Amino acid sequence: MANHYKGAEVRYFEHGLGDYLDTEKQFQDGEYFHCVFAEGLEAYYQKNGKAFAAIRSAVEKECFLAPDLLLDQYFPQINDIKIEGDKPIVLLASQATEQFKVDSKAFWEHFLGLCLQQIEEPRNYTFLVKPHPRQDGQVLYDICAFLREKGLEVVLWEQPELRSFHMEILFRGMYERVKYVFSPFSSTVFYLSQLYPTAAIEYYYSLQSIFPYSQNTPEIYLNRWKDLYELVQGALSKQAIEME
Repeated sequence: MANHYKGAEVRYFEHGLGDYLDTEKQFQDGEYFHCVFAEGLEAYYQKNGKAFAAIRSAVEKECFLAPDLLLDQYFPQINDIKIEGDKPIVLLASQATEQFKVDSKAFWEHFLGLCLQQIEEPRNYTFLVKPHPRQDGQVLYDICAFLREKGLEVVLWEQPELRSFHMEILFRGMYERVKYVFSPFSSTVFYLSQLYPTAAIEYYYSLQSIFPYSQNTPEIYLNRWKDLYELVQGALSKQAIEME
C-alpha cells in the first residue's frame, strides 16, 4: 500500500499475543507496530541486543482505571454485570486446553491446586469462572466440581453474551471487587495486568505447568508455547506472577 501512496506511513495495531512473536521480522522500515505491551517489548529487544524502533504504545498508561472512560458509553454490558454475594472475587480465565490433546482433568486439578496455594483463606472469596468460548462442557464441569469439593463458592459465567465477550472490557465493571486473576497462559491475564495495573489485584499464570500433561499434544503447539513462554518472560509479564 505504501508503494501506491508515496510518503504514507503504515501502522499496524495488534489484535492478540500472536502478533508479538518474531515481531522484528514482520515489519519493514517505516512501518509501525502499535501495541499494549510496547514498553515491555522494547525492553525485551534492547536486552537481547536487537533494535526495533517501530514500536509504539496503543493505550495510555492506566487509562482503563480512569473514572470516565468511553468504554462505559460504548459497552452498556459493563454496567449490567451482577455477581451474587458480596465476597471479593477470584477470577479464573479458563482455556480450551482439551483442543490441544492435553490431559485436561489432571492438568486442571494441578493448576487449580497452584492457584489455591496463592490465596489465604480461599473460602472468603467467590470464584468466578470465565469459560473459553470453545471450551468443552465436561472440562468446565470438572473445574467447578474441583473447587466446590473444596467448599468454595463458584459462579460460572454461562450466558452466551458474557462467555464470548472480551474480558478486558467486562473487567471494567467488576475490577474493584476482584482480588486475584488466574489463568494458565491465556492472553486475558496478561492484558488485564497491563490495562488494570492496581496493587489491589494479583495476577498469576503458569504456562510451564501444562507441559507434563501434554504428551499427546502436537509438536507444532508445543513449539508455539515454548516461543510464547520466552516472550511472556521477556516482555509481557511485568505485572503478572508466574506460579511454579
